[in-house]
Amino acid sequence: MEADPDTTPRFVDPADIAALLPTPEPDPRVVSVDLDAVDFTEVNIARTGTVYGLYDPREPDRIRYVGQTVQALETRLSGHLSAPAPRVRAWLKQMHREACAGKCTTGCTPLIKPLREDVPEGELNRTENEEIAWNKLAGADLLNSVISPEVDRIATSRILQDAQITPDDLSHLRAHPSRYVLLLRLRGLMNRHLRRRRRR
Repeated sequence: MEADPDTTPRFVDPADIAALLPTPEPDPRVVSVDLDAVDFTEVNIARTGTVYGLYDPREPDRIRYVGQTVQALETRLSGHLSAPAPRVRAWLKQMHREACAGKCTTGCTPLIKPLREDVPEGELNRTENEEIAWNKLAGADLLNSVISPEVDRIATSRILQDAQITPDDLSHLRAHPSRYVLLLRLRGLMNRHLRRRRRR
């Protein structure tokens, strides 16, 4: 009696097929990375931003607002125009009225200029406060609605540093009957410092 034929399905071993295929040439555009060898705890992609100023187009050297952004300046300016803060909105409306009345021929769109570029994201707040402090000391009428108390501390520190005031001098300044006059002189020193900085 003949044995029943083997009806078990037979499958081709993939290794046999691979052996018949030609070996592909390596693509030089493909970079192979061993992910097991990468220490992802050491990977740190630092993001930077810009501290910028909004300037009046009617007086291009007159700064009206200091801000910070990690976006392109054109994108940030679009944000100011589409959703301005209340004081900035009033400023924009005033310029628009003057432009419509023919009193302003330079347009009614603020100029945006970088004040500090490539600032690490973690230092943007401090850098913005420094710029606000320096510009306020220079007499700028800024439209920033919220100004941190840190601004006054930075301004005072910068004045004392630039004027080379020692702690003993400061004690004398506080007790001096004409200390207001002395403070005005210190402010003049700060203004000269800012003018030199802008010319660089």
